[in-house]
Amino acid sequence: MKRKIVTTLLVVSCSVSVWAGGLMTNTNQSASWARRISADATIDDDNLYSNPAGMGFLKKDGMHISSSSQMVWQTRTVKSTFAPFAGNLNEKNNGELEYVGKTYVPVIPSLMATYKKEKWTVSGYFAITGGGGSVEFADGLGSFERPISLIPNAILGAKGYAVKSYLNGEQYIYGLQLGGSYKPADWLNVFVGLRGNIAKYHYDGHIRNIQTSFGGKIIDLKNMSAVAADRELDCSQSGFGLTPVVGIDVKYKMFNLAVKYEHRTKLTLKNDTKADNTGLGMFNDGDEFRNDIPGFLSVGLQVGISEKFRVAGGYHHFFDKQAKIETVKNDVKINKQDLLDKGTNEYSFGVEYDALKWLQVSAGYQRTKYGITDEYLSDMSFTTSSNTIGCGVGFRATEWMDINLGAFITLYEHYKKDYTYQVSDTLQLPTSDDFSRTNKVIALGVNFHF
Repeated sequence: MKRKIVTTLLVVSCSVSVWAGGLMTNTNQSASWARRISADATIDDDNLYSNPAGMGFLKKDGMHISSSSQMVWQTRTVKSTFAPFAGNLNEKNNGELEYVGKTYVPVIPSLMATYKKEKWTVSGYFAITGGGGSVEFADGLGSFERPISLIPNAILGAKGYAVKSYLNGEQYIYGLQLGGSYKPADWLNVFVGLRGNIAKYHYDGHIRNIQTSFGGKIIDLKNMSAVAADRELDCSQSGFGLTPVVGIDVKYKMFNLAVKYEHRTKLTLKNDTKADNTGLGMFNDGDEFRNDIPGFLSVGLQVGISEKFRVAGGYHHFFDKQAKIETVKNDVKINKQDLLDKGTNEYSFGVEYDALKWLQVSAGYQRTKYGITDEYLSDMSFTTSSNTIGCGVGFRATEWMDINLGAFITLYEHYKKDYTYQVSDTLQLPTSDDFSRTNKVIALGVNFHF
């Protein structure tokens, strides 16, 4: 029993990505992406992330600068079913409890700059290319509570249980990219770049005040048994990795085809641990774990149906199974990517219409399909396949300034995981987790061209 309680704080590796994209990659880096959704072949001042080779086809030579900010609201909900949960003294239930994690990020910035001179362009940007916020489970998670709910059964005369548990996970990957492109022909532009990724993660969790009811009185078990001792975790992780990026853009009349490939990023995280009495080795101060950013291929096509109306489509593939992600399971370091069925695939479609000379109206849709499995998912690290819908407008404020306003919502599928919980060597109990999320984003961007 002691080992099961300690284990609940072992794999605190919350996936905190608050944007669209793969398991570790944020693909929406501007307000114009938020309103178009499908932007892999779009040529615009603030589309440097999605289509870096397209910057060679900007209409004007000179400096192009874009600044965007996004505001994010997100919830993560896990409905956990386990018969002993019915003994919770603080929340009446029939063996099902709901755990909700909330995220609110008021400002997520990005800054892009491109200088174009005839056949040559030089570009760079700063953005949050992974993670982007924190998620807080104020009441912990079902994996925290399952072993504790069994304690009354081990104490003669005890009835019910109470516990205070908490989890907060924070992840940021700051990306700084520099690159350049060359146009060998009027219809072709080629891009090469390199992005530096600075990863900063922090995990804070605890299990405290385990109690039971005995003879009609609430008994605090902390000082009565090592099994019910408080457990604390406060660990920061940091690392650095480089991402080579290449891309091409082919433009012919009203057609534009763009391809980009980001190589796998080898990223090693090092622990800086202030508190950890879990005793299982995942958060030992100074230890290192691989947490690679997967390789990423994007292909996009935009077609001008008329001078005012454009349609676009895109495809993304994230090479998740080729990215090494280390974690600990049953005291053994394992490669978590081996638990995936396949890499992530995304498909997008968008439309844009020039309603006026100074006004663009756009909308788009994206389908994200993850290769997740029951073995890969846990309540401490989960995402599910989704559908994203966005819309917005672009304004030509002056000859040298454009404004973009966009919003999108991501609708995540429910994913139910049924399994058994090992109570003892001879007893297993059925349990399940139902995972779901919500995501809402509003974005504002300003482009300058001189």
